[in-house]
Amino acid sequence: MKLKYRKLNWQYEVTEDLFEPTKIKPKEDILTRLVQLHSDGQLIVGEDFAWDGASGPTLPWKSSVRPSAVHDAVYGLIAAGLLDKKWRLTADNMFYRMLREDGMPRIQAMSWWLAVRMFGGGSHIETKPEKDIVYESP
Repeated sequence: MKLKYRKLNWQYEVTEDLFEPTKIKPKEDILTRLVQLHSDGQLIVGEDFAWDGASGPTLPWKSSVRPSAVHDAVYGLIAAGLLDKKWRLTADNMFYRMLREDGMPRIQAMSWWLAVRMFGGGSHIETKPEKDIVYESP
């Protein structure tokens, strides 16, 4: 038998679709298996979407879970070349707003916003999927 898999190191996984209105409005709906972004700005982060939480030297704050999922989903669309890079600032501002909505103190949220502004640009560079690993049993 043959098993194809990818090695992943995720911290979180969505167990029920997350619906999030955004100001990000692509010309046409973007529909992928795990993330949908409609032309009216409605973002759907689908069940089984996995992400590593907020990146960098940060503690896992509960108030960062939803914002980091949405932010990673949008950055993933940019990285895949499905969403124009011009939406990055909007995504970063939405990240800050959501951190505050979910209870993060203003100074902490601002420092996280600054971190994605300064260092998040590299994470939306178009990427190719990792090469699949094939395991064949003896």
